[in-house]
Amino acid sequence: MQKPINRFTDFMLWLLKQYREILEYTSRNYPFRIVEAHRVLRTGETMFTVQFVGKSTCIKLSANELADDDDLIQGFSPRDVKRIMQAALTKHKISIINGGLQQTPYKIVAKNFEREDTKLSYVIEQTNSQNEKSTKILTLDEMTKSKEVLLQFSKHDIYEIAYTAGINSILSAHDEIEKNKN
Repeated sequence: MQKPINRFTDFMLWLLKQYREILEYTSRNYPFRIVEAHRVLRTGETMFTVQFVGKSTCIKLSANELADDDDLIQGFSPRDVKRIMQAALTKHKISIINGGLQQTPYKIVAKNFEREDTKLSYVIEQTNSQNEKSTKILTLDEMTKSKEVLLQFSKHDIYEIAYTAGINSILSAHDEIEKNKN
């Protein structure tokens, strides 16, 4: 009975030795490896998370930074170099959404909930061409009916309005379903 266990342990020791040799070979020849790659939506460039082989240290670099540094790129395996070069040479198309101006005439100052009507309203600060500021109150329905009004807000405010309108419609649909059940 001793002999089969001995063969198994010999095999496991041999396998472990082979694995260590492979790790040592790759860490000597290619000290870096790509752990993760993701595309930055704002700029369209690819960012790589680079790990030092055998260490838990990681750094984030763009594909262009890696491709420009000849000494650094020699530390990657040929497969990783191919990924870096493809990402650096690819011109990404960035889709730009119209609206959401940087200097907007409308700005959300406060968000109110009226209990009697169960409706949301916003306090809006409006800036005219002479930089005079005035405030007014608009309901969520008034704001979402007109695309022209929505485009007068910043992208962050548009997101807030759309998110609130979506949640409001889900809640009203849920209430209507509950009402129909009873």
